[in-house]
Amino acid sequence: MDRKKSVLLLVLLVLAAFANILSHDLFGDTQSIFLENTFYRNPAHITHLFQKDFNMDPTYLSTTLEGIAFSGCISYRPVTALSFFADWALWKDKPYGYAWDNILLHMLVTIAVFYLILRLTGQERWAFLAAAMFAVHPIQSEAVNNVGYRSDMLCALFFVLSFLSYLQWRQRSTENKKGNAWLAASFLTFLPALFSKETAVTLPAVIVAYEFLRHQRLTRSLLKPFLGFTGILAFYFYIYLVVMPSRYYPKFFQVVENWGTHFVDVIYIFFQYLKALFLPFTVSILPPLYLPQVDPAMIGILFGGFTLFMILIVIFIFKTARPAPLLALGTMWFLVTYLPGSHLVPLPNPLAFRFLYLPSIGFFLVLSFFVFQAISWLEKKSPNIRWSFIVPMALIGWYLVYTIPTNEYFKNNIVVCREMVRRYPDSSRPYWILGLKALERQNHDQAIDYFEKYRKTHIRSPFHIQPDKDFLTYFMLGRAYALQAEKAVAFLEKSIELNPSFAAGYLELARIHISQKKFTEAIQLAEKAIAIDPAWSPGYIYVIHSYVELGEFKKAQAFLGQVKSLAPSNADVQQVEQFFQERKLQQQEGL
Repeated sequence: MDRKKSVLLLVLLVLAAFANILSHDLFGDTQSIFLENTFYRNPAHITHLFQKDFNMDPTYLSTTLEGIAFSGCISYRPVTALSFFADWALWKDKPYGYAWDNILLHMLVTIAVFYLILRLTGQERWAFLAAAMFAVHPIQSEAVNNVGYRSDMLCALFFVLSFLSYLQWRQRSTENKKGNAWLAASFLTFLPALFSKETAVTLPAVIVAYEFLRHQRLTRSLLKPFLGFTGILAFYFYIYLVVMPSRYYPKFFQVVENWGTHFVDVIYIFFQYLKALFLPFTVSILPPLYLPQVDPAMIGILFGGFTLFMILIVIFIFKTARPAPLLALGTMWFLVTYLPGSHLVPLPNPLAFRFLYLPSIGFFLVLSFFVFQAISWLEKKSPNIRWSFIVPMALIGWYLVYTIPTNEYFKNNIVVCREMVRRYPDSSRPYWILGLKALERQNHDQAIDYFEKYRKTHIRSPFHIQPDKDFLTYFMLGRAYALQAEKAVAFLEKSIELNPSFAAGYLELARIHISQKKFTEAIQLAEKAIAIDPAWSPGYIYVIHSYVELGEFKKAQAFLGQVKSLAPSNADVQQVEQFFQERKLQQQEGL
């Protein structure tokens, strides 16, 4: 097949698999990031990519108070954030535009995968089938559907481009041709891979595996790229851990109390992923922050099965290292790039199919080889049948049959959460999201019902907090009881009792006191929020409003000057300034 035709067919396959997402709404965290947040609407906020406040408090995604501006990132991923700025500049509040961007990005990754495997194997049929399976397998549905999960696709794109550039440099250096520009390109694309998602740190290990399998030893020629990649990694870790550390993630990071139980979870998750890869009909929408229950009776089987599987994998790598090094490389690619998302180091999201986006490249490289081995066997048995066409098309069609309906689970927030509740009744997070959506619709009774269900549902996740210590639940119940001030105040006071540094709790209490015309109490609460988070504008707005109501315009003006320098284009700031000017004029006219 002509290469241009191969690329065109891959593009058409991506469209066939994901065109139906163009009619979907923004949902989940993506809706919070773009529709309930002003951060990406203002190009001036790009400067925050280089400021410590870029890494946000993850609770902002769950509270979404008016006037807040946040990056949506709890770790340093500025490349992803830049793509979000481009999204809003192009599409504003049009969901289909964001879907188009994700589809196009998935196309680019698929084409890059095709050229990578073609470069490694020299066989177009092999490269095309591997890339086609990568393109349409339902395992990719989560990454492609959710704009907020774009980090996985961006990381994969730059990861593959960096590896391709490295291979080009290696070929030219082997032929004694100048190729330093290709090595420089490899380094330069490695950087955005790292700053898209942390998984990219595994690229040097994949390159070392490639070199070892290629030569059956590590040669001196590897020294130059090794020093370059090591230097880039040192720079990245310095930025990631020292210059731009996550301010809030450590608060929620799970301390593993029982490593035996934790390792059982890791093994179970691994087999869940393998099942999804081999049996596409098992792929479903997964609840966020979800750690599945493991039946105690299965623990022995899990350990035994995992031990046997790893022994077989090691044997497979050693057996194929010389006669078929690309099979060994594909296997190592999968295992090495899988490690950061394996939950071995506890993750906020223990189980998420998007974590397989990059590792699946290695999986499909190996799988496509065995598919063609099976075709060769079938052709010997039935030479008159075009197995080389029938088998790949049947396999791709099989994937499409499950990918297209899987996409429909991501249609909007209500569909997403109802599907989660149906499939994972032991997961509490869907009730939380449904509670938020009920609050948005001002359906307070329904919101209370959902948040109470959230409290009663079993929770297993690294963000797990005992219900009596869950300040966020008390906070959301306080908001849900907005029409019953006494109950609302009780829940909100409990939330800040459990977490005295929770600025949103003080602000919500301040808002209630303002509604009750208790302006002095509101000022005290809002000033506490300002002390906790001086960069957050709602605290200043509440203080200004309260001082104006008390007739203390000089004090109000001092806070107005501060918030205007902090957020001059914020609509709420402009509104409170107008309120200040009108009431001040009224006072002067009264005098």
